[in-house]
Amino acid sequence: MQVGDTMTIKPITVGLNATLLACAKIMAKEHVGSLLVVENEQVIGLFTEQDMVRKAMIADKPSSSMTAKEIMETTLITISPEQDLGDAMQLLRDHNIRHLPVVHNGKLAGLITGKDILKVQPDLFDVLANKIELREQDRKISKGMCSACGNYADDLHEQQGELFCEHCRE
Repeated sequence: MQVGDTMTIKPITVGLNATLLACAKIMAKEHVGSLLVVENEQVIGLFTEQDMVRKAMIADKPSSSMTAKEIMETTLITISPEQDLGDAMQLLRDHNIRHLPVVHNGKLAGLITGKDILKVQPDLFDVLANKIELREQDRKISKGMCSACGNYADDLHEQQGELFCEHCRE
């Protein structure tokens, strides 16, 4: 199956000068988590909910005075509609992204996400779940107090919701 078979054909787009407030309203109205920033039918940026939180909120400026141009991601990974869905999934995984603009002959053709792929190829759910598990593994507690002996350990492992050192593990 190809990307063109699954992609959103008419993704929601905005211009460079769309305000953050306008972008938020569009995203809410359209029930989407991202907007493609387009100029002359070419994708020049991607604006996501995460960008709003990670970039805009910390700028501490009114949403009516900031523009998509200031917040959007400009380093874009794209794919063509002729490529295989497996290629799209691999790009999403390898670059730790959730939105993949689809470009044909230099122009925007659509947008594909992991959700789009899972709708038509649910067997890829395990691949996506493994990606999430690997990404979250670094955030899990590995140091602290053992639930059994109370000693501090650098190598804790979780068992049934509790953390145990090497000596107290089953």
